[in-house]
Amino acid sequence: MRRTDFLKKHFWIMAAGLLVAGLSSCSNEDEEGGGLAGYGKTANEMPPMANAGIEFPVTTVYNNSRVADAFSYKNGCMNSAFDYNQETIKFYSNPLTVKKVIHTSYSTETEEYKNIRVNSAGFITSCNNDYSYIDEEETFTEHWDITIAYDNEGHMVLEKYKYTDSDGGSGNGTVAYTWEEGNLIKLSSTEIWNYDGEEETWRYEEEYTYDETLYPNPGVYHFYDYQTIGIGRGSFAQELLYAGLLGKPTKNIPISYKESQYDDRDYYNYTTESVNYNDDGSISDIRSGYVRTYSGSSGNYVSGNYVAFDYDTDWDNDYDQLLPNYNRQKKSIASGSRPGRRGIGLRKKVMERNAQRNNTH
Repeated sequence: MRRTDFLKKHFWIMAAGLLVAGLSSCSNEDEEGGGLAGYGKTANEMPPMANAGIEFPVTTVYNNSRVADAFSYKNGCMNSAFDYNQETIKFYSNPLTVKKVIHTSYSTETEEYKNIRVNSAGFITSCNNDYSYIDEEETFTEHWDITIAYDNEGHMVLEKYKYTDSDGGSGNGTVAYTWEEGNLIKLSSTEIWNYDGEEETWRYEEEYTYDETLYPNPGVYHFYDYQTIGIGRGSFAQELLYAGLLGKPTKNIPISYKESQYDDRDYYNYTTESVNYNDDGSISDIRSGYVRTYSGSSGNYVSGNYVAFDYDTDWDNDYDQLLPNYNRQKKSIASGSRPGRRGIGLRKKVMERNAQRNNTH
């Protein structure tokens, strides 16, 4: 995920896709209904990783020697995950629901994806998302209605969402994804937020470039630092990408990436420096650098960032076994609170709360 600033951006969702009709879920049931444009059928089980074209299920993602994510699988399907903020995610069956909990020193955040519908490949086509933020002073809640469309190759092409919160805030947005030769080349997000009687429109773009002769991608979604490819970012936890619920990844690793935020004052340009592979063709690590531009002034090029991957084919554990393995596999976990993507109401609320804390210390 990106850097942790509520006002920095509101990442948004996107699409995923239909692969081959008739692919089965982990329950080995026959899929019914779905289609590329429809809402599909109620989801009961997790889809196999292979449905999303993930050749090598990732068990751990590292960012500059820190654990970014750790995943556990059962019978070829993801069943739990942890991220670098010690966030826990569990996947439940009959019907399929996804529950996430984040504990910090002063708050608890919970999130649930429910009423999930999928196409015949098992990719989410619609769902609801309920979120709560609880600290020592109050409880804040949000509700999201999300729909997704896919192309014939299984790529996210369009996401729409509506939002309401417990303070009377509301919003809606659309994210369009442009694919070319199996690679995501651009996403464009437009969001309209209503809060305290004021309306704001936010726009955000990402652009990717590729060399089709370089860096084939066997199924990873992290490219730079904690960044994942734009698919599903915002309305979905990035772990759902690796769970195979949001469609296929890009065919290649980008050679460069540019983001532009809201009013173009702040953006990053990333450059891929190298992609290293294991003997079996899985990706070992991706190294990159970036330049940040803020208010028209560019900083220095920062090199040496890397994201690395582990693939433990024997790691097929239940949730209770994941935590000790996660703690064992890496020396350090990034500390501090990482606010997730939320609506404008919570962003402003948390900014105000943090300002109050700073003034009292």
